[in-house]
Amino acid sequence: MDIFILAGQSNMTGRGDASELPEFLQKIQMDVQYYYYCGFGADESPPKESFGWVLLGPCEKHDSTPGPHFGPEITFGRMVADRWKDREVGIIKVAIGATSLSKDWAPDARSGRLLYRFLVRKVREALSELTDRGEVVRLGGMIWMQGESDATNRLSAESYKKHLEDFILRIREDFRVPQLPFIIGQIVDRTNPQMVYADLVRKAQQEVATVVSWVERVSTDDLADCGDGTHFDSKAYQELGQRFAESVLKLIDRQNISV
Repeated sequence: MDIFILAGQSNMTGRGDASELPEFLQKIQMDVQYYYYCGFGADESPPKESFGWVLLGPCEKHDSTPGPHFGPEITFGRMVADRWKDREVGIIKVAIGATSLSKDWAPDARSGRLLYRFLVRKVREALSELTDRGEVVRLGGMIWMQGESDATNRLSAESYKKHLEDFILRIREDFRVPQLPFIIGQIVDRTNPQMVYADLVRKAQQEVATVVSWVERVSTDDLADCGDGTHFDSKAYQELGQRFAESVLKLIDRQNISV
């Protein structure tokens, strides 16, 4: 089974309205396994989690969504599974809104939310559950949609490049996949007045994709938001998932050719 890690903040959690998905994507996808822990982070509502592996489909209503919702995982899983019909596909998603790379996701943080440690633990738990039932698993890649919170603080934005490079290195070290394909979803630079330093974070994301091996950046500049200048609308999440899939599959193909 090929496993993909999806992580980040609220644009990875996703605010897409499931009723706006094509009918076939509103249903459970029988050929894609899904393990998730997601929260929006903007309120006190408890996160949604799968409590083990389930089949991929929209997430049940969260207190901050009008109904069942989804993020880029829906079309991401569908595209990868359609491409790899002879292989099993699994997605592990850990996403919490309103979180920063400089503090919340920092691998060496000793206080605060310690989300890097949490991510590693959840991924290991999910992989162990599969191996315990006899599956042979392989990490196929990681997708990262995060940076909006760091764009609200100058120091966090200015240090984002180093923090992201360190994050990628640690992920590859901790899971012992030194060439793990890593896809960065570039944050938007629009009308949110709090994201004063979005240009610095966007520049850092582009530079990391240029200088770190087996890393690609996915542009989101042409994707519509839901009206708040930060979060994508339902159509955009569908397109974003497809772009993530195309990008990671391209990297995997390049790696296979280079072997």
